[in-house]
Amino acid sequence: APARPPTEATGEGAGAAAGGDASPAAEADHEEDLDLLLGEGGGVRAASPARLIELLVHPSRFDHRFCSALLLTYRSFFTPAELIRELTGRCSLPTALEGREGAGEGAALQPVRLMVCNVLQKWVRHYLRDDEMTPELLEALHSFVDGPLAESEQTRALSALLKRAVAKRTVRRRSGPRAGRS
Repeated sequence: APARPPTEATGEGAGAAAGGDASPAAEADHEEDLDLLLGEGGGVRAASPARLIELLVHPSRFDHRFCSALLLTYRSFFTPAELIRELTGRCSLPTALEGREGAGEGAALQPVRLMVCNVLQKWVRHYLRDDEMTPELLEALHSFVDGPLAESEQTRALSALLKRAVAKRTVRRRSGPRAGRS
Protein backbone atom coordinates (compact mmCIF):
# COMPACT_ATOMS: atom_id res chain seq x y z
CA ALA A 1 0.00 0.00 0.00
CA PRO A 2 1.34 3.46 -0.79
CA ALA A 3 2.35 5.57 2.19
CA ARG A 4 -0.09 8.29 3.10
CA PRO A 5 0.97 11.80 4.02
CA PRO A 6 0.97 12.76 7.71
CA THR A 7 -2.21 14.26 9.06
CA GLU A 8 -2.61 17.02 11.60
CA ALA A 9 -5.11 14.88 13.49
CA THR A 10 -2.51 12.28 14.48
CA GLY A 11 0.82 13.85 13.56
CA GLU A 12 1.94 10.41 12.36
CA GLY A 13 2.96 9.24 8.92
CA ALA A 14 2.18 5.90 7.40
CA GLY A 15 4.36 4.10 10.01
CA ALA A 16 3.43 0.45 10.00
CA ALA A 17 1.71 0.74 6.63
CA ALA A 18 5.05 1.51 5.04
CA GLY A 19 6.55 -1.62 6.56
CA GLY A 20 8.43 -0.02 9.46
CA ASP A 21 8.39 -1.26 13.03
CA ALA A 22 5.61 0.41 14.92
CA SER A 23 5.03 0.76 18.62
CA PRO A 24 1.56 -0.03 20.00
CA ALA A 25 0.94 3.72 20.27
CA ALA A 26 1.94 4.24 16.63
CA GLU A 27 -0.29 1.32 15.60
CA ALA A 28 -3.18 2.90 17.51
CA ASP A 29 -2.55 6.20 15.73
CA HIS A 30 -2.49 4.37 12.41
CA GLU A 31 -5.77 2.61 13.24
CA GLU A 32 -7.35 5.99 14.03
CA ASP A 33 -6.14 7.23 10.66
CA LEU A 34 -7.98 4.45 8.81
CA ASP A 35 -11.13 6.59 8.83
CA LEU A 36 -9.44 9.25 6.67
CA LEU A 37 -8.26 9.08 3.07
CA LEU A 38 -6.35 12.06 1.72
CA GLY A 39 -5.79 12.88 -1.93
CA GLU A 40 -2.46 13.78 -3.51
CA GLY A 41 -2.83 17.46 -2.64
CA GLY A 42 -3.71 16.69 0.98
CA GLY A 43 -7.44 17.24 0.48
CA VAL A 44 -9.97 14.88 2.00
CA ARG A 45 -11.11 12.17 -0.43
CA ALA A 46 -13.05 10.07 2.07
CA ALA A 47 -13.58 10.02 5.82
CA SER A 48 -15.90 8.77 8.50
CA PRO A 49 -18.64 11.21 9.51
CA ALA A 50 -16.96 11.80 12.88
CA ARG A 51 -13.64 12.60 11.19
CA LEU A 52 -15.37 14.97 8.75
CA ILE A 53 -16.76 16.95 11.67
CA GLU A 54 -13.38 16.95 13.40
CA LEU A 55 -11.71 18.34 10.28
CA LEU A 56 -14.52 20.84 9.71
CA VAL A 57 -14.07 22.56 13.07
CA HIS A 58 -10.31 22.13 13.53
CA PRO A 59 -9.15 25.66 14.42
CA SER A 60 -5.86 25.54 12.54
CA ARG A 61 -7.05 24.07 9.27
CA PHE A 62 -10.40 25.62 8.34
CA ASP A 63 -11.10 25.36 4.62
CA HIS A 64 -14.08 27.29 3.21
CA ARG A 65 -14.40 24.98 0.20
CA PHE A 66 -14.40 21.90 2.44
CA CYS A 67 -16.97 23.55 4.73
CA SER A 68 -19.26 24.40 1.81
CA ALA A 69 -18.92 20.92 0.31
CA LEU A 70 -19.71 19.25 3.61
CA LEU A 71 -22.70 21.50 4.31
CA LEU A 72 -24.04 20.82 0.81
CA THR A 73 -23.79 17.05 1.21
CA TYR A 74 -24.27 16.41 4.95
CA ARG A 75 -27.75 14.95 4.38
CA SER A 76 -26.07 11.87 2.86
CA PHE A 77 -24.75 10.84 6.27
CA PHE A 78 -26.44 13.06 8.92
CA THR A 79 -29.90 14.31 9.71
CA PRO A 80 -29.99 17.99 10.70
CA ALA A 81 -30.38 16.95 14.37
CA GLU A 82 -27.36 14.62 14.11
CA LEU A 83 -25.29 17.38 12.51
CA ILE A 84 -26.05 19.75 15.39
CA ARG A 85 -25.31 17.02 17.93
CA GLU A 86 -21.97 16.18 16.28
CA LEU A 87 -20.92 19.82 15.92
CA THR A 88 -21.88 20.89 19.44
CA GLY A 89 -20.38 17.69 20.84
CA ARG A 90 -16.96 18.78 19.56
CA CYS A 91 -17.01 21.60 22.10
CA SER A 92 -16.56 19.24 25.01
CA LEU A 93 -14.45 16.41 23.64
CA PRO A 94 -11.04 15.79 25.23
CA THR A 95 -9.53 15.56 21.70
CA ALA A 96 -10.37 19.22 21.25
CA LEU A 97 -7.85 19.92 24.04
CA GLU A 98 -4.90 18.16 22.42
CA GLY A 99 -1.78 20.28 22.16
CA ARG A 100 -3.04 22.91 24.58
CA GLU A 101 -1.29 21.97 27.80
CA GLY A 102 -1.23 24.57 30.52
CA ALA A 103 -4.49 26.16 29.43
CA GLY A 104 -7.68 25.70 31.36
CA GLU A 105 -10.34 23.56 29.73
CA GLY A 106 -12.52 26.57 28.84
CA ALA A 107 -9.61 28.44 27.24
CA ALA A 108 -8.47 25.34 25.35
CA LEU A 109 -11.94 24.72 23.95
CA GLN A 110 -12.44 28.35 22.94
CA PRO A 111 -11.06 28.05 19.37
CA VAL A 112 -13.16 24.94 18.73
CA ARG A 113 -16.29 26.66 20.06
CA LEU A 114 -15.63 29.62 17.77
CA MET A 115 -15.28 27.31 14.79
CA VAL A 116 -18.44 25.38 15.68
CA CYS A 117 -20.37 28.63 16.03
CA ASN A 118 -19.11 29.89 12.67
CA VAL A 119 -20.04 26.62 10.94
CA LEU A 120 -23.49 26.58 12.56
CA GLN A 121 -24.10 30.18 11.54
CA LYS A 122 -23.14 29.41 7.93
CA TRP A 123 -25.32 26.29 7.98
CA VAL A 124 -28.37 28.11 9.39
CA ARG A 125 -28.04 31.02 6.96
CA HIS A 126 -27.29 29.17 3.75
CA TYR A 127 -27.83 25.39 3.92
CA LEU A 128 -30.62 24.55 6.37
CA ARG A 129 -33.96 24.20 4.62
CA ASP A 130 -37.07 25.82 6.09
CA ASP A 131 -38.83 22.46 6.40
CA GLU A 132 -35.95 21.23 8.58
CA MET A 133 -36.43 23.96 11.21
CA THR A 134 -38.28 21.76 13.71
CA PRO A 135 -38.94 22.75 17.32
CA GLU A 136 -36.40 20.10 18.41
CA LEU A 137 -33.76 21.56 16.11
CA LEU A 138 -34.43 25.08 17.39
CA GLU A 139 -34.20 23.82 20.98
CA ALA A 140 -30.83 22.19 20.26
CA LEU A 141 -29.51 25.42 18.73
CA HIS A 142 -30.79 27.54 21.61
CA SER A 143 -29.34 25.12 24.19
CA PHE A 144 -25.92 25.43 22.58
CA VAL A 145 -26.11 29.21 22.25
CA ASP A 146 -27.30 29.70 25.83
CA GLY A 147 -24.95 27.03 27.22
CA PRO A 148 -21.32 26.70 26.09
CA LEU A 149 -21.33 29.88 23.99
CA ALA A 150 -22.53 32.01 26.90
CA GLU A 151 -19.44 31.15 28.96
CA SER A 152 -16.99 33.72 27.62
CA GLU A 153 -16.86 37.22 26.21
CA GLN A 154 -15.39 36.03 22.89
CA THR A 155 -18.12 33.53 22.18
CA ARG A 156 -20.96 35.76 23.41
CA ALA A 157 -20.59 38.00 20.36
CA LEU A 158 -20.76 34.99 18.01
CA SER A 159 -23.59 33.63 20.08
CA ALA A 160 -25.58 36.80 19.42
CA LEU A 161 -24.92 36.50 15.66
CA LEU A 162 -26.05 32.88 15.65
CA LYS A 163 -29.17 33.78 17.64
CA ARG A 164 -30.01 36.48 15.08
CA ALA A 165 -29.52 34.06 12.19
CA VAL A 166 -31.82 31.52 13.85
CA ALA A 167 -34.41 34.21 14.67
CA LYS A 168 -34.33 35.52 11.10
CA ARG A 169 -34.87 32.02 9.69
CA THR A 170 -37.67 31.37 12.19
CA VAL A 171 -39.49 34.60 11.24
CA ARG A 172 -39.02 33.90 7.53
CA ARG A 173 -40.40 30.39 7.98
CA ARG A 174 -43.49 31.65 9.82
CA SER A 175 -44.26 34.42 7.35
CA GLY A 176 -43.41 32.57 4.15
CA PRO A 177 -40.46 32.60 1.76
CA ARG A 178 -41.24 35.99 0.21
CA ALA A 179 -41.63 37.93 3.47
CA GLY A 180 -39.15 40.72 3.92
CA ARG A 181 -37.99 40.68 0.28
CA SER A 182 -38.59 43.54 -2.06
